[in-house]
Amino acid sequence: QFLYKHIIGSFLKASFLKAKEQRKPSRRICLIYEEQPNTAVLILPLTTHCRSFYDSFLYLRRRRLPSQIGIENDERLKLKVNPRNKRSINVYIHKEQMPSQKSTPSRIAFGSCNNQNLTNHLWPVIQSRRPAAFIWGGDAIYADFYQKFDFTVFPPKPSFDCATPERLERFYSKQLSDAAYSSLRSKTHIFGTIDDHDLGCNAADRDFEYKLESGISFLNFISEPLESPMFLRAKDGIGVYGVKLYDFSRPTGHELVPDREAAIDPFFELDGDNNLGKYSNHSVAIFALDCRTNKTPWGILSDPNGDFLGEAQWIWFEQALKRSKASVNIIVQGLQVHPDRMVG
Repeated sequence: QFLYKHIIGSFLKASFLKAKEQRKPSRRICLIYEEQPNTAVLILPLTTHCRSFYDSFLYLRRRRLPSQIGIENDERLKLKVNPRNKRSINVYIHKEQMPSQKSTPSRIAFGSCNNQNLTNHLWPVIQSRRPAAFIWGGDAIYADFYQKFDFTVFPPKPSFDCATPERLERFYSKQLSDAAYSSLRSKTHIFGTIDDHDLGCNAADRDFEYKLESGISFLNFISEPLESPMFLRAKDGIGVYGVKLYDFSRPTGHELVPDREAAIDPFFELDGDNNLGKYSNHSVAIFALDCRTNKTPWGILSDPNGDFLGEAQWIWFEQALKRSKASVNIIVQGLQVHPDRMVG
């Protein structure tokens, strides 16, 4: 009798929201409904004690109702069905399955062009925003030094003292010893890619002699796991590129989805059912591309066949994008998307 009296029909979610908005303030109610479309809606009177909760079947939503609730032992919610009598219904909930009620927005921070020899006052500011991740967009350090103009070439251009692997390691250690950056690292996942100055030489390209060592040094700097697809590619000299997935429906501090579980990187074979990774619609995929290791050197004339990524990285990138089911895909690399010729 209770269900017959109070179930008013089945609605698409859009129709339900429209009907909810049309209700007058004098008829404010509580609604129990399933998240999926075409499911029954249960009306409860305004006097009902309501609380937003979740289990595997139903959602309970509160609309302009008092925040007081009737919860017994943190597992049972007693709802008063009709203010004119004592009839009530007990709804059992699983507390561990309740959605997180985050008081702060979900954030990912990005940065680049950091001089390890200067005090960076932004690290405490970034940490105060409590991002789930910090993404390097290139030039985490400046390992090369400007010397003077080279007049042996035309047009004359500045010459640089390019870095050795030993200098790179020394400068990375200096950056890691920065107290503010170290504090950020202790609470935030670090990811990203390289550009020319942390590869080791201004406007560096595929001809830079230490590109292999530089890529490995950078991944050690961001604590990328040795067995990750990104690290294995760098060890093979293919480039410093990869993808990470952050699922913001997960508890704070645990947003990073393991590479194999995310199943975005083509390095991982799909299972027999051809299933991709499973994650929520609160997910963000960060694609970090390497625009230096395979970059075609600048020539005197424009080269229509010039490339920034290299064939292997282009193939990887296309396949990874197709496999991603993230709600948002963000692509990070060290250059502007449409730079002027010879910028970088």
